[in-house]
Amino acid sequence: MAVHPSLISKWKLLFALLIIININTGCWDSQKIEDLTFSIGAGFDLVTEENGDQSAASPPYKLKVTYQNLIPTQTRGSSSAGASTPSESYHNITAIGDSIHELTRRVSLLTKPVSGEHVKVIVIGRKLAERIEMETLLNLFFRDEEFRESCLIFIAREDAARTLSSSKIDIPSYLIKSISDNQYRSTKILPTFTLQKAISKLQSNSSFILQTIDVQEGNIVFSGGGIIDGNTHLLTNFFSPKHAQGLAWITGHKQGGLLTIRNKNNQTQFIYEISRIKSKMNAIVQGDKISFHIHIQSTGRISEDWRNLKVDPKHAIQLVRQSEGQIISEAKTYIQDTINEMQKTKADVADFSTTLRIQHPHVWNKVKRDWNRVFSTIPITYDIAIQIEDYGLENMGLSQD
Repeated sequence: MAVHPSLISKWKLLFALLIIININTGCWDSQKIEDLTFSIGAGFDLVTEENGDQSAASPPYKLKVTYQNLIPTQTRGSSSAGASTPSESYHNITAIGDSIHELTRRVSLLTKPVSGEHVKVIVIGRKLAERIEMETLLNLFFRDEEFRESCLIFIAREDAARTLSSSKIDIPSYLIKSISDNQYRSTKILPTFTLQKAISKLQSNSSFILQTIDVQEGNIVFSGGGIIDGNTHLLTNFFSPKHAQGLAWITGHKQGGLLTIRNKNNQTQFIYEISRIKSKMNAIVQGDKISFHIHIQSTGRISEDWRNLKVDPKHAIQLVRQSEGQIISEAKTYIQDTINEMQKTKADVADFSTTLRIQHPHVWNKVKRDWNRVFSTIPITYDIAIQIEDYGLENMGLSQD
């Protein structure tokens, strides 16, 4: 029996209405913005005896979680009170307990529910990172889709809670993020390390280095790096700012920064402003012997000169070559000190293992289980090529007419 055309049209209309209803229901898990707390930073510490807990010296450890939350402008009444200070723009909520997820829920009982989508920095206290595996500490952030994999991870030299309440000029989490974004201005600042990078390193059992933060005279200061061991996933040692500079030359992960050239009396002669550093690692395998060679190239300019030069224009090129030689000599000092420190601490934070794995996979398979020990004995050589692109000779009156 044939179906009447009008009946078919009615079914089509009903089907279309069902589709429209389904796609216009909105977000099923939406929440009102005024019912949320926007956290921009998170800090984790170990509860110590100094904080009044006598049982904190041994497992099971107690944790202290600090969330840094923004205070909306309308809430703090800045429109009538004029410009607000940094401390009036945020407040820190702290809770103590046995797990990060439990504490996050407990914080939500002290304030509105915490929204992790805006967390920009995660700061982990030194004592906590030395006793609890990094993978365990970051487990919640790996699993919870609210927290973005682009948030940055740092190690606090002391307490993370203190770090998140130390800025005099800006909201601490924003200031930490801002300084980290300025890494191109200094070789002393390590490349940003995201949650996503941490996941990759921890899963591959590779050692890595996190930027450390210190508080000096109430100000937040970036100071070297903390080494996370690939086997234990614990904080095992620290790199000084000088070692961070050497690491920048070894890995080539740097555009920008300064290198100060001094004389034998430790007086500044001139400043080399780095435009870029490039490095290429080669793994050399001869029988059972492994070695590495690094070829490093850098271009830059002389941004400041204290030598009071009186140079004939005919000798300008000779002066440039002499300065390049001084830069090479100074850079080698940083590089060698950093290599020595890495091998002393058995921490391959420059990814030599990746080079060996890619170039000689069969050799890597033999040594990967004991890589930290093997790495500490491997010979590492390097060569450096410097090109000064701008010496400022015209401003110094050294250029020929």
